[in-house]
Amino acid sequence: MQFRCPNCRQAIKVVESKPDVPTRLLDDVECPSCHSSFSLSMDSERTVIPEAGMKIGHFEVVSLLGEGAYGSVFKAWDPELKRHVAIKIARASRPNLDYAKAFLREARAAASVSHPNAITVHEIGVYGEGYYIASQLIDGINLAQYLRLHSLSPRDTAVLLIKVLRAIHFFHEQRIIHRDLKPGNILIDSAMQPFVADFGLAISQDPQELTVSKSGNIVGTLNYMSPEQARGERSKLDGRSDVYAVGVILYEMLTGVRPFSATSSQTVLHRILHEDPRLPRTFKREIPVDLESICLKAMEKDVALRYASASEMADDLQRFLDNRPVVARPIGLRRRLGKWVSRNRVLTVALSIAMVAVLVATGVFLNPPESPPFNGVLAVITTDPPASSIEFELYDREFLTRDQSGFQASTASSTPVSLLPGLYRVRAETENGYFHEVWRTVPEPDMAASHDARFPHLTFTWDSDQQAVLPQIRLFRDDDIQDALTRIVGGTFNMGYQAPGDIAGRHQHSVESFYVGINEVTWSRFRKVMDQPLGNPSDQRTYLSVFSAQYGDRSDLPGDQPVTGYPVDVAIVYCELSGTRLPTNSEYEFVATQRGTNAFPTGENAAVASVSEWKILASTEQTPDTSPEGLRNLYFSVAEYTENIPVAYFVLFPELIPQVKEPAIPASLRSMFAGRREVRGVPAAWLSDTDKDESLNPRKRLSVPQMSQGDSIAAQTFRHVGWRVYRTARR
Repeated sequence: MQFRCPNCRQAIKVVESKPDVPTRLLDDVECPSCHSSFSLSMDSERTVIPEAGMKIGHFEVVSLLGEGAYGSVFKAWDPELKRHVAIKIARASRPNLDYAKAFLREARAAASVSHPNAITVHEIGVYGEGYYIASQLIDGINLAQYLRLHSLSPRDTAVLLIKVLRAIHFFHEQRIIHRDLKPGNILIDSAMQPFVADFGLAISQDPQELTVSKSGNIVGTLNYMSPEQARGERSKLDGRSDVYAVGVILYEMLTGVRPFSATSSQTVLHRILHEDPRLPRTFKREIPVDLESICLKAMEKDVALRYASASEMADDLQRFLDNRPVVARPIGLRRRLGKWVSRNRVLTVALSIAMVAVLVATGVFLNPPESPPFNGVLAVITTDPPASSIEFELYDREFLTRDQSGFQASTASSTPVSLLPGLYRVRAETENGYFHEVWRTVPEPDMAASHDARFPHLTFTWDSDQQAVLPQIRLFRDDDIQDALTRIVGGTFNMGYQAPGDIAGRHQHSVESFYVGINEVTWSRFRKVMDQPLGNPSDQRTYLSVFSAQYGDRSDLPGDQPVTGYPVDVAIVYCELSGTRLPTNSEYEFVATQRGTNAFPTGENAAVASVSEWKILASTEQTPDTSPEGLRNLYFSVAEYTENIPVAYFVLFPELIPQVKEPAIPASLRSMFAGRREVRGVPAAWLSDTDKDESLNPRKRLSVPQMSQGDSIAAQTFRHVGWRVYRTARR
């Protein structure tokens, strides 16, 4: 470690070779160049706060970057090495002896570490009557600031935290604990590389370097403290306390909230010590189960149940990214109950005695009631290749939004599972990268089998054991997808086009990363995908021949034109057979408005001026609405299906439309929208002559009726509707 002489500014290297060096560092130091002496343990409590243009040592102050618990941080210029640095100086409200101890502790810890994802300390010096630390300057913002502006997908979150954990593990191998890990102490540069910063609270595990307050004071940021740290148990602090803090950070990144929060620090402390965090998936069902399990294992109150090291947690996150089984297991109801009992033994005994007394008094032991039946069915599904994980998520049949019950279940290929009747989004994956998302229908127990092999998402049969047999799912690797896709990095954007309270009110919305088709699905691609046998082995027909017979022969249409004229069920079948899916309306709007920053895919005035000029265009034809990612015809040529129906907006965002929220949506509104499908990408007048709205706005939501043969209005509408395929980005 080196200091700067306050007189001649000569660098002075101090070697810490003995256990008592930390104490002697606070005594007088003699400069070997000018032989002047100065002390690092002055009694003055004042430190001059520099302004732009002033100097700290030989560094020239540029601007204030921020303030922390122990000091202010400035951007400064190093004229000797021609680089910018970050300079931290002591806050002026504490005794300088405490400053020196804290700053020197930070310097020793940080200077001993050299890791690609750790802030490098360059030097330490005296400034006025205080001290400064010059360190590496990161061109970016801290993670807390980043999360206020952006959102990260679960997979991108795992990638970032693996790097943080590897750096922390390196610290731990040097016998250094950070003790104040939080989003504000993780810096993110322009390349999305994380850097662990601020070792003001770091402690060494060396017996000669115990720097925890002897009074047992709680030091750190309460919301991210482990229970043992919050209790002031310094003898129990080790690397697993930092693992706990990373678990809290992961929780916050997944859910958008901290696991334990309250208006008073006493309440927060009580919750950290005595309450379990709410399960992350109760906030967002799309959070992967494995990632939730990793998060909760890291946050175990019992140190022995956490990951033994930061490296072990990083390894488990890597298993999640590699689609391999993780070490962390989901916390079931029995285990949660056991944990509650272990923390509330006296109350448990009292409740048990009271319950026994009540049961005896009411005669329940003599006449136990029958358990209420599970109003579901036993279902079985297979995948090719066999999936190790199949997740079922119940959806509202009419609104195509997650069912209010929140019902979910999981199984593996060929393993029966109990499910409530209804429409399900099914996600299946293998350990080596095969994956798919499809729709499946679970019947009521008394429903007759549906043998219509045209639509796997509507088909089911019964076996001899009265199990509902759902159509097999073919899984795809990303490399298997033949449609030309490009990857879109997800994030948060301003969605909608009207004021809050309207049907499409503006609001902040987040999407995960996904792949999207460069072109709308063309006839040549459609014919190739659909020209395969129906799911029923005894049926010699192909999907293409069946749909051509039902909706008309389209073999004369050019192969480079987008597919039109089909209801959404045909689009869903195409997606299933090609390993893709339809977009959500938020995903469409995200790419069609440059992440909410423009009215049109390429800018404010990219679309044509008049609807009368519109026509169906070949996929190879260049149009003014090609996006920066190369996506063509996002707002041109034909409308595109999404997975939602218009009224879904009411259900998904009831806070924006308080007068029409679930479950108060009237039956008349349900019936009016039942069977309709939301499409995006064209003005309303392009779909039907009955609607004269010619406004050009890709944010606007349109709908098409359910198609039936002989319906001239529907037939006219569907001639202008196609689709573009999407696929969840899992890496």
